[in-house]
Amino acid sequence: MTPILQRVFKKRFPEYNSEYNKNTLSMVCLMAFFSCAILSSFNMRYIDYSITIFLNHLATKSKFINALLMSMTYDSMTVGILMSAIFFVWFKNKNCNYRKSIITGTITSFLSGVLSRIIQLTMPSHLRPLHDPALHLGTPYGVDPQVFNHWASFPSDHAALLGGISYTLYRADPFLGMLSFVFIFMINTVRIFFGYHFFTDIAAGTALGITCVIFSTPLNKTKLLDWLISLEARKPALFYGGAFYICLCISNMFAEYREEVSRLKSSIHIHLHHKS
Repeated sequence: MTPILQRVFKKRFPEYNSEYNKNTLSMVCLMAFFSCAILSSFNMRYIDYSITIFLNHLATKSKFINALLMSMTYDSMTVGILMSAIFFVWFKNKNCNYRKSIITGTITSFLSGVLSRIIQLTMPSHLRPLHDPALHLGTPYGVDPQVFNHWASFPSDHAALLGGISYTLYRADPFLGMLSFVFIFMINTVRIFFGYHFFTDIAAGTALGITCVIFSTPLNKTKLLDWLISLEARKPALFYGGAFYICLCISNMFAEYREEVSRLKSSIHIHLHHKS
């Protein structure tokens, strides 16, 4: 980033210089999350429905455009790109505190996605836009009408993960972070476009991811982070081999592990059923 851009970001984005506004940002994100939760829980869907119907009208127009946009729903082409940016900012600066912030932010971003999935399972069920009978949506070209049929929509775990990683990038490099937020805005718009989520699902998930990363800041002072930083210096092959694998798994949200657990559960259920 050029000196001119650095001065602009230092002036317009105080967090680049200090951490005084983290409490304010976390409060704003929490308010956004609970506001979306209230709107979703009480079925106050006017904004959600208006946005979804408008985008769905466009989603049934062109198979070619849908095929192009579908690539923006693939984890390897969305989360994977942001994880590549994480490696970029990691090697950009060797300061220990800087790198600790990247580690905690990345791990916490993933955990915010896990928390989002737990909330989906515990809150009252909210149908995906594709399956909401009140909308009468046309199935977008290229979309399986049964996709996510058994998953609640609020909040979006993808939005939580992407929001957390983007904020982690913003703390490390404000200019790159702002580009990341523009990128995830496009990604999340596409997910609404295909009927995977409502606007409030996306907004709540993003707010949740950012909040979790902010609250993870005290972890930078733990002995575990000191040990990881020292491991990078002492045994770089071990550290980067493990870091690469973890980031690869985060990029697809541990999809293979989740599928394997699901298969094991099904096998156990079938075994117990036949045994009884």
